[in-house]
Amino acid sequence: MARRRSGIPLVKSPRSRPTTSGKPASRAARMRSGGPAGNAQRARDTATTGAAPAVAMATTPTAPAATPTSAPVVTVTAAATAPPQTPTAQATLAPPPTATALGRGENPGCCQVIVEQALHYPDGSKLLRLRFNMYPGSQWTSDRRPEEMASIAILDDQGRRDALQAVEGHAASDSQAREVTGEYWFTASNYGSSNMTLRYDQTTIPFVMEKAAGGPAATGISVEVDRGPGAVYYVGDNQTICIRYTVAPGASELPSNLHVRATNTVNGQEIQVLYEGRLTETLADGVRYCWSGPVQPPAGQEVITVQALCCGGLGSPNPAQVIQSASVTYTSRQR
Repeated sequence: MARRRSGIPLVKSPRSRPTTSGKPASRAARMRSGGPAGNAQRARDTATTGAAPAVAMATTPTAPAATPTSAPVVTVTAAATAPPQTPTAQATLAPPPTATALGRGENPGCCQVIVEQALHYPDGSKLLRLRFNMYPGSQWTSDRRPEEMASIAILDDQGRRDALQAVEGHAASDSQAREVTGEYWFTASNYGSSNMTLRYDQTTIPFVMEKAAGGPAATGISVEVDRGPGAVYYVGDNQTICIRYTVAPGASELPSNLHVRATNTVNGQEIQVLYEGRLTETLADGVRYCWSGPVQPPAGQEVITVQALCCGGLGSPNPAQVIQSASVTYTSRQR
């Protein structure tokens, strides 16, 4: 039975004083002076030769000799020992603080896994920013592969599990880099616990989730109808359906060869493919595609499900990969 479809051909969307020694620079030699022992003066010599003045002149210089003895010691020692204090203190200053990881673990055969940021948004979505330091001889492979995504999840302190929904950034592609980063989005939930554990392949990493005061919806796919989820339409009513892929701040770019496939079910029975192609409208935070048409019978509980596909398909020799899905539910009735 015919149902609404889009028939628009698609176009590709853009997209871180040398210190002196501690000892005195010199030790000043004390100059010692001593006059020769005075010989007993004969009164007769004094009167006949005038030697008395000579004796007085010989002994007079002994008094000043003591003055230069102490002055150099005080001056030189003070000058040599005071300056080292400042450079010594500067050399022992601690380096500036660096960012602290929320948690880290070792994943055998691959890499060190570091949780750099963990945010829980008001809509329930959860974002982890992860860094991977590769082991020698290991090479990064994309975490967008279904088998890789299946091995990554987060759990709260009651063991409740949130599955990985999307991977963005360098971690989404194969790479030979020795350091890889990525943004990992998990199932929206509001369990109320901030004590979480990341299960990444063979390692588990405890961390504390931070509540984000606000912010955008998670990176990834969404679908909506113009009257909102749970709305009621009658057969023949005009309906607008929009599929959107949002890129949150900090995420690097859209997935390669991004396209979508939207299907419609009524009362659990799949009726038709509504749309398959690219999201052609470019937005500030992603891309979107919308279309309108009358609601068609049969009526009942309807669900539109959209899959975000990447990497292959749409003319590529490689098969498309499902990276995320979303759905919206509403009710249609006969008049």
